[in-house]
Amino acid sequence: MRRLTVFVTLSAVASLTLLACVSDDSSPIVGSTEYEDGSPDAVIPPQGEAGPDATIADGGNDANPSTDAGDGAVAPLVCSDAGTGLCLIVLAASQANPEGAVVHDGFLYWIEEGLPGRIQRIPVAGGPAQQLATGQQDSFALTLDDTSLYWADEYTGTVYSAPLTGVPAGGSPTLLATVDGGSPNTLVVDSSRVYWTDFNAGKIYAAPLGGGTPTVLASGQSVPSDIANDGTNLYWTNDVVNGSVMALSLTDGGAPFAIVPSANLPTRLQVTNGTVYFITNSANVVYAAPTTGITDGGAPTVLVTTGSDTSTDPSVVETVSFAFDGTTVFWATSGNPTGQIRSAIPGGPATTLALGMTSPFGVTFDTTNVYWTNTAFGAVLEMAK
Repeated sequence: MRRLTVFVTLSAVASLTLLACVSDDSSPIVGSTEYEDGSPDAVIPPQGEAGPDATIADGGNDANPSTDAGDGAVAPLVCSDAGTGLCLIVLAASQANPEGAVVHDGFLYWIEEGLPGRIQRIPVAGGPAQQLATGQQDSFALTLDDTSLYWADEYTGTVYSAPLTGVPAGGSPTLLATVDGGSPNTLVVDSSRVYWTDFNAGKIYAAPLGGGTPTVLASGQSVPSDIANDGTNLYWTNDVVNGSVMALSLTDGGAPFAIVPSANLPTRLQVTNGTVYFITNSANVVYAAPTTGITDGGAPTVLVTTGSDTSTDPSVVETVSFAFDGTTVFWATSGNPTGQIRSAIPGGPATTLALGMTSPFGVTFDTTNVYWTNTAFGAVLEMAK
């Protein structure tokens, strides 16, 4: 299969231009295509031999406001390489700081950290977006299980839930817990509780999935940010200079212990098959460490060196998000004017998948695709692995 690189420009007024889709043998695949969000049901003329017809439609359903994502919920814009695979799909545009992308059971979910603060989902195969909740603009992280979504308001110290299908018409999200003066950050759930970090209070909390008084599991942490669990332990990062990656047993209780006792601004935590993965804001590296902790005097392993393709954009210097599917690492780098989406198999060379992203965030994946949001220009994007 030919490797594809996508060049995209997203303007501040929510027009999106797919400039080119180029394979590694330098043969052109699709020419320039442009649409302005807010022009519903626009049909892109056939691209001839360069690519297929494409249709862009407003995904809003004005007859049913409870599921109406409004203008900017668009049917996929597909760049095809003449039948050998998808290049890039714009799932939604005109979003207000979309963050917290989570994929589950054929849907991609995200939240707007900006007015109107919608929580939405859209089929990854294409179709209209569904509005699940609104007025949640002070939240930026989502988690879910097989039945419900969970999120937190960092200013009111509240944690909420709603069915995966959304808040019923005329209803409100379910309030699970409130911490006066709290600043909840990221969340994770298991079969009985929701857990979250509070970066201002330096605490780790838990509350029953059905709601109730929150319990402090750990205190005295230094700006705890990302959180994860594996059914045995709870893990989080202390996102400060000379920070750490911490763990707490979910079965035995006891005191927190350091998985990685020293890491400079660790963040974006992932736990898979007995290994903790994270990045730091001081180095373009994805690190790995065993969930049992590194040995005294040891250091986490470098899984891949990330960063940008400096031959195309020397200004991109910060890795802001990553996801590891067990075979390939996907990551996002921010930069102005161009941010990048890249990938690498550990031990192999990096491949640039997309340019012109500016502020990509929230990289996630399923078995076939990789997804991310663009917070600067309000887009939700998908690409085949």
